[in-house]
Amino acid sequence: HSGCIKDSIRVVELEPKHKDGLYLLALSYHDIGQCRKAIETYDKLLKYYPEDPAWYNRECCLILHSHLESSTADINWDQLHDPYFKEAWCKRTPPSSIIKSKGYKPHSGLNPQIPDVPIGKQQPSLSDAELSLIAAADNLGSRIQLRSQGFLANVRHHRMSGLAVLEVAQVLSDYWKCPESPQLGWREMINVIVKWRQLAEVNDPVWWIDMLPWELFSEGFGLQTPMLTGQLKVPRYYPLFQRCFDITKRLISEQHVLTDQMHEQVQAATTCHDLWNAMQRDFFIISPCYKVALEEGELPEGPRDPTERGSMEGTRITLVRKVEEQGFQFTIRTPGTPDRYREYTAEMDILWKRITAEARKADRDTQRLAE
Repeated sequence: HSGCIKDSIRVVELEPKHKDGLYLLALSYHDIGQCRKAIETYDKLLKYYPEDPAWYNRECCLILHSHLESSTADINWDQLHDPYFKEAWCKRTPPSSIIKSKGYKPHSGLNPQIPDVPIGKQQPSLSDAELSLIAAADNLGSRIQLRSQGFLANVRHHRMSGLAVLEVAQVLSDYWKCPESPQLGWREMINVIVKWRQLAEVNDPVWWIDMLPWELFSEGFGLQTPMLTGQLKVPRYYPLFQRCFDITKRLISEQHVLTDQMHEQVQAATTCHDLWNAMQRDFFIISPCYKVALEEGELPEGPRDPTERGSMEGTRITLVRKVEEQGFQFTIRTPGTPDRYREYTAEMDILWKRITAEARKADRDTQRLAE
């Protein structure tokens, strides 16, 4: 961050209205808890570009600052942000729209009684125990790095991930050791990780989908991962192309009505162009996610019948022709709908109960826990 701050300051000195320079400078201050400098820089940017999405970052910075002295255990960032604000930020909606159409009230200024995060010489020295904790977090966090094309190492994310692992381990250890402790569900456990991810990069809108506006959630809030868009092979995700292409060819005949000729063309296809020509339309297939087999005595909650087997809707692999780009969009899409959430919640509840029951045994089976 110090390097980015230094470079951005120089850019703004040369060009005071440089939007990217102001934006990166504000984000860097925001990321390291220098909220006063961040707000000052956001205000400069928004003076020149009032409808810039940086307005959302400014609001988040004010909310963050007001809770700097609060314990993260007592904070739920999703609940602290208005559902319509979260939706608008995800969609990069002009700020004036959410204020006018949803009646959103922007936050007031910084609380003068709350100091910024101390840095540099102002930062208190860390104890040996704290340094040991950070070293353990760095060791654990570095192992989550995806060593694939397009995924660059981010030391801040590594440390945040490691600290999340350590906190989850502590929370679960305390919960499993004491059967009389307050009920802890799988979602509360995962939310520990979510909090660290929300703080890891302040420019990323990270939210629980079912805590977005209900009407948006009920319509189905989809997440999309492009492997091919137009003629661009997306560096991060194109390595998945061949696997997804083969799965698509296999499942088309199970999920779509094909003539014998169409079936032959699908099986002979080697490119998105071949596959689209065989179907003569945009389409998607659904990769199934099979439900866990119930064990003796298990009674699932939610929408699942005890005798039910089969699969749930997994992800969708979608092929769309992009005429204007002279190519195709081949993507992995994950729909977020209430029905789908209820199904997966029932499955997660079953697995969480199994994990908790096994972990509390004196002679716990670590292999079973891992599975």
